[in-house]
Amino acid sequence: MELLTAVEVVTQIVTYFMFASGIPTCLHMYKTKNTKNVPFTFFALGLLNAMAGLLYGYLTNLSTLKYVNAVGGAFNSVYIFIYLLICQAKGTVVLQLISVCSPLALYYKYITSQGNSQDVILDQLGAFMFLVTVFLMLSTFLEGIQCVQEKSVEGLSRSMLLGGLSCSLCWLIYGLMLGDFYIYAPNVIGIASGVWKIFLILLYGGRKTKKTE
Repeated sequence: MELLTAVEVVTQIVTYFMFASGIPTCLHMYKTKNTKNVPFTFFALGLLNAMAGLLYGYLTNLSTLKYVNAVGGAFNSVYIFIYLLICQAKGTVVLQLISVCSPLALYYKYITSQGNSQDVILDQLGAFMFLVTVFLMLSTFLEGIQCVQEKSVEGLSRSMLLGGLSCSLCWLIYGLMLGDFYIYAPNVIGIASGVWKIFLILLYGGRKTKKTE
């Protein structure tokens, strides 16, 4: 139990740092008034994941999930708000945000209206959170694909890479200790994505992109 408590504390701290790792990217976006290389999809899915995790944590009475996802939801909301201030196509971004976040409310209303037991609702919500987290982790591969296409890692945020990789590792260990498949399984993808990006940095890190006049 003491080991689990220690892992919970470390996981929370690392996760908070991971949330904060988006600050340099957003500050750069705000200063330059340019949304290029800003992972809006990651922030939107992060908000959805935080809401699903908060609900799952409430139903399972896991305080770690509740606290972490409350903070995560706040961070991602701020990042999205700043993105909306800077971007040109605000209407399109708002529609994308609604289309990403609304399924949780619709799905939860559906599973609770079927007369299912608490355990069934919890399992179905856990499956939803699992899918969202998988999509969130897969979205991190998009940055890597762009790096391969451009043969450059200049747009790759090192702070978010380090934060995301550390966070995935902690949640993998925490989920395994709890024996909760919905918590640990998606983080395997997150770790794979982080390792792949490190490989890309080693591969393209010394190259300079040519600036067009």
